[in-house]
Amino acid sequence: MPKGMELPLNVIIFVAVALLVLAAIGGFFFGFFNDDSVNNKKLFLEGCASLRAFHDCDHKEVNSISVEEANFGFVCGRSGFGDTAQCAKACGCYVPDGETGQSLSAVNAGSDSLYIYTRPGSV
Repeated sequence: MPKGMELPLNVIIFVAVALLVLAAIGGFFFGFFNDDSVNNKKLFLEGCASLRAFHDCDHKEVNSISVEEANFGFVCGRSGFGDTAQCAKACGCYVPDGETGQSLSAVNAGSDSLYIYTRPGSV
């Protein structure tokens, strides 16, 4: 029985380590290892503090609170809450059981500006 080509064990290990390093570099490049949940938790806690301290736990104010240039309603939505009442309850605020909240903002505070460009002479 003829023997096929054999690779030395150290070459196989070298190639495996090189592929692992390339995959890790690619993961960092594409943002797979970016832990945005830590920042989201921090923003949620800051928004809750603002809701309790400055807005008297009024869940209708959730979408108007800005935390580090982020809309608190947007942060609540990313945290898994369905409306402003659920978000306020998670912050420790009292919301009557039958009361439903408003829908949460789907736009982050930094990206809700609308710019309209008109060509000169078109108006």
